[in-house]
Amino acid sequence: MHIPLPADAEQRLASHARAAGYSDVAAFAADHLLRIANAPTPAGSSADALQASLAMLRESESDMAAGRTEDLREALADIATKHGLRKGP
Repeated sequence: MHIPLPADAEQRLASHARAAGYSDVAAFAADHLLRIANAPTPAGSSADALQASLAMLRESESDMAAGRTEDLREALADIATKHGLRKGP
């Protein structure tokens, strides 16, 4: 596999590879690509989670358009009171 990179990116990658103790950039890149490929899928990245997030955003936009909002300072003060928190110095 060949991945074309701008010259400055190649130089930075080579510098990172050396600093991490790799003998060459290809081994460094391959190791990191395999880590990414084998990493568990981040939570919330599934299509269903995306659709749920978009639905919540649409609902929030509707609430804002309908005036169903609360001043942020008031909301934070209410939360602080509810949880027994007080303002710092």
